[in-house]
Amino acid sequence: MNKILLILTITVSLISCTSEPVQIPSAKLSGSIEGLGGKILLLVSKIETDTIKLDSVGRFELEKSYSTPTYSKLYFGRNIISLYLKNNSNLSITTSKSDFGKDAKFAGEGYKENQLLNDKTKLSSELKYYPDIFKLNPQDFVAKSDSVKQLFLELSNEYSKNENIDSSFLSTFNVDARYEQLVLYSIYSPYHKYFTKEDASLSEKNMEEMKSATVDIESYENSEKYIEFMSNSLKDTYSKENTSTEETQNFNLPKYLRWVNSELNSTNAKNSIFYNAVKYAITYASESERDDIYSTFSELNTDTIFRKNIDKVYASFEQLRKGKSAPRWTYPDIDGKEYSLDDLRGKFIYIDVWATWCGPCKSEIPELAKLTKEYKNKDIVFVSVSIDSNKKAWDKMLKEEKFDWIQIHAEKAWKAKIVTENGIRGIPRFMMIDKEGNIIDVNAPQPSSDKIRPLIDLLLSE
Repeated sequence: MNKILLILTITVSLISCTSEPVQIPSAKLSGSIEGLGGKILLLVSKIETDTIKLDSVGRFELEKSYSTPTYSKLYFGRNIISLYLKNNSNLSITTSKSDFGKDAKFAGEGYKENQLLNDKTKLSSELKYYPDIFKLNPQDFVAKSDSVKQLFLELSNEYSKNENIDSSFLSTFNVDARYEQLVLYSIYSPYHKYFTKEDASLSEKNMEEMKSATVDIESYENSEKYIEFMSNSLKDTYSKENTSTEETQNFNLPKYLRWVNSELNSTNAKNSIFYNAVKYAITYASESERDDIYSTFSELNTDTIFRKNIDKVYASFEQLRKGKSAPRWTYPDIDGKEYSLDDLRGKFIYIDVWATWCGPCKSEIPELAKLTKEYKNKDIVFVSVSIDSNKKAWDKMLKEEKFDWIQIHAEKAWKAKIVTENGIRGIPRFMMIDKEGNIIDVNAPQPSSDKIRPLIDLLLSE
């Protein structure tokens, strides 16, 4: 018996000693950025964010495994370097603080693809066509978007002469250039009205271009602009087909996801469209809507990384359900007087999280002012919490406007406790808290909504 055990032990040892460890493919990214020693960069893709710490002289290294070739952006503040990363590539970047995103130099495996991406970014910056292109009349708008698309395709053609460039990347680049124009087409009318206050529509020919471009082609699914266009186009088609239903007033996202699932064959395209539709909507939905959205997405989506990200967002709202204790905070007003959530207990609390740079936030202020007057001396208090990183802008606006409800300022902007602990990923955000400091709704109706007064009246009648 002992001899048998000895033989088995030797055999296992030999197998373990001679077997090579499994090598997991990965992408290697390194760089040297003059003038940024000790700083932090963010590597952001559509599904995740990596934090990169530079050493004392501005050097960094990152090794990461990707399931598919991935488009990312390297951020330092508002400065951006576009990146294309895939397993088995070994890319290095050289730039400086002053030229970050303007004059980055690439070397190593994948350098041509990344140089092309950043040449396009620089060309876009030089053209300065966005967002002013939406102010043009339809004919000039189409002509300008045509010329921009042609410049991008000409740039691609120059790079295609290099035999070492990835042909699949180049194909996706060209699809992106064509669909970028169609994305502009799809949003022209509302954006034109936003900038000019005038109605305008593209020609029937242009509308037919968009219709014929709404195609289910698997080879396009890596194009970010194709996915964006398909998302816009499919949602528009779905909305038009449901104009006679109540969904005109209350868009039913779960039904839309099921409709997309029935319309497309490309699994990856469907997953991307599901994710794009859900990733922000789930943070703004009511509690019951969020549960329904999450359940439908989980049923239809087959991408594990998308699922992981939505799981994380959904889980973050578990402690924000109705009846849970609201996250506590304390912030000062313009004179330094501090207000905490506990100080306001005994009344219902309607909270507005906003910033002076946020157009939609400011458009709600007149409606919020009406609410404060209508419910003055009632058992409800109104609180606006600014997350301005530039506190002087907030000070200036308050001195000019002289609002007559509680105005306080949260330092750290997007990292403020009221933001991070309430799952806030966009503003304005409105929340309703009960008299005991418990959550009624962390996505309460906005002041301009026809749902806010019935909610307040119901609460005050209890």
